[in-house]
Amino acid sequence: MGVTTLEARIRLTPQHRYLLGGLTLGALLAVFLVFSGIGSPQWYRPEFDWKRLILLVGVVPLIEEWIFRGWLFDEVTKRTSRVTRSVISQAFSPANLVTTALFCGLHLVTRGPMAALLVLMPSLYLGSMRANNARWVHCAALHSLWNALWFSVMPTPL
Repeated sequence: MGVTTLEARIRLTPQHRYLLGGLTLGALLAVFLVFSGIGSPQWYRPEFDWKRLILLVGVVPLIEEWIFRGWLFDEVTKRTSRVTRSVISQAFSPANLVTTALFCGLHLVTRGPMAALLVLMPSLYLGSMRANNARWVHCAALHSLWNALWFSVMPTPL
């Protein structure tokens, strides 16, 4: 009886790898924010805004991902002729760059320059995930988890 790896026993699909990787990155960022003193747990405070949490974790990611990684990503992909399968080309594909630029632009207009900078890398990650055959709902799920982690450790969400 040989030693088997966790991946060999579970059989992770690429979509599951992206979800686990994204969740791990988000959790590490939350831990860093708390231990660095930049953020602190917020949910126990009496002034914690549960309605805003529901909106930013449940509603907004679904709408944003349906528009950006669903409809827009597919439309740009249809209109670009080059299709390459490397990880670098997926992260910087025309569809990912266009959706990321517009996603950051939306956050720039609605939340300001810091929010636009903070969503740049997550947007590229979600676009790369989408380019790797993940459905937009997978992107929305990860987006929701990231928003929940951010909202739970930062006093004023962007």
